[in-house]
Amino acid sequence: MAKKTAALLRISAIMKKKVEKLILSWLLIATKLQLKKNNPTIIGVTGSAGKTSAVKAINEVLKTKYSVKSTLTGNSETGIPFEILDIPIRNWSGLGWLVVLKLSLWRLISHWPKYELLVVEMGIDSDQEPKNMEYLLKIIQPQMGVFLNVNNVHGLNFSGSDTIKAITAEKGKLLLSLPKNGLAIYSQDHESIVDLVKSIDVKKLAFSIAQPADMQLLKYRVSLKGTEFVFISSGKQYTLKIEKQLLLKESFGGLATALLLGQKLGIEIEQGIKTLEKNFELLPGRSTLIKGINSSMIIDSSYNSSFEPTAAALRMLGEVSVRGQKIAVLGDMREIGKQEKADHEELAKIAAKNADEIILVGPLTAKYTLPQLKKLKFAKTKTHSFTTAYEALETVKKLVGQHDLILVKGSQNTIFLEIIVKEIMEHPEQASKILCRQSKYWNKQRQHLLD
Repeated sequence: MAKKTAALLRISAIMKKKVEKLILSWLLIATKLQLKKNNPTIIGVTGSAGKTSAVKAINEVLKTKYSVKSTLTGNSETGIPFEILDIPIRNWSGLGWLVVLKLSLWRLISHWPKYELLVVEMGIDSDQEPKNMEYLLKIIQPQMGVFLNVNNVHGLNFSGSDTIKAITAEKGKLLLSLPKNGLAIYSQDHESIVDLVKSIDVKKLAFSIAQPADMQLLKYRVSLKGTEFVFISSGKQYTLKIEKQLLLKESFGGLATALLLGQKLGIEIEQGIKTLEKNFELLPGRSTLIKGINSSMIIDSSYNSSFEPTAAALRMLGEVSVRGQKIAVLGDMREIGKQEKADHEELAKIAAKNADEIILVGPLTAKYTLPQLKKLKFAKTKTHSFTTAYEALETVKKLVGQHDLILVKGSQNTIFLEIIVKEIMEHPEQASKILCRQSKYWNKQRQHLLD
């Protein structure tokens, strides 16, 4: 009986893979057909962090002169086709895929949107199809490419002894695929990216937060009033002020990319700055500033986490002046592979320098970060560790005092720190509008933590 059951499960798994392959093949064909209606200039954006915010900034700048379509929700082998075909992005499964097939056919027949530029976020989870860049480049062929940064996000899914090199090589296929008359924009601050672009024979523009580049950051200031970037381009100095939003220093890359693309397409840097200052807003869970209980403020970075963005967020927490305490609520950093132990231990050192109180959520922070905090002699009374966000709720609520600043950052993979943000918001009734992962699908996923 057991052998028969196992055989049936194997057959079921094989059939499922075949069906998935057929669906992906159709979505690829349908997407290509839809794009032929417009033949837009395609701008691909990749990187390990900040892609969606960069796409949003690019969209705001370019739409002042062009008709633009941007992908702000889907970035994968299914997400990109859904965005281009204007199919709602949901957790489609089973018979739901029949609805997708029907919708895609209907879109091809009846949906004729007009846009000159298509800005596409290109996210990859692996170096294997269909989760890799090579597959995404079968769906779309960008004429311009952006490589924002590289770090160990999803490092567990990449082969080879040098994970960063492997991730760079796969993401870098975007730039390597550009036509001779294309444009590559990249970060001068990542050695592996700089090495990669040496072999690319297209027009190249670089941005940097630390060294000479086509657009170089000179000064960075952040406070509860907002964020200011002072930078230089072609020998001229500029200032960009984003009010009432706390942007990481590293966020300069996405903003610089928008300005460089705008300039390339005939939009003056000054005009781009005015547009960003007026219209740019961070998306939910990406360091958004939210009013909290007891006149506190929350830096909600609960969308996702890996080492470099978390370290940057902690440094930003340390730079902001507040009347109360600085509290760091830090969740596990998932899917980082070989760096798991080292990164979680290093996290303790940075957190200890920049936070007055530290709340850890998840087994990895308990295993690696907590012991390091003890070694660093960080006050025991100021250190707390919990398995899930739900378990941490009461402690966090009790700790938040008058005029405190609370950084909340963790991975989405079973950590879901938006649970905590909702409980310490001044107006939790606004959660569905301003927090990440608020759909029915994600509500079910969070419920599993209580089961």
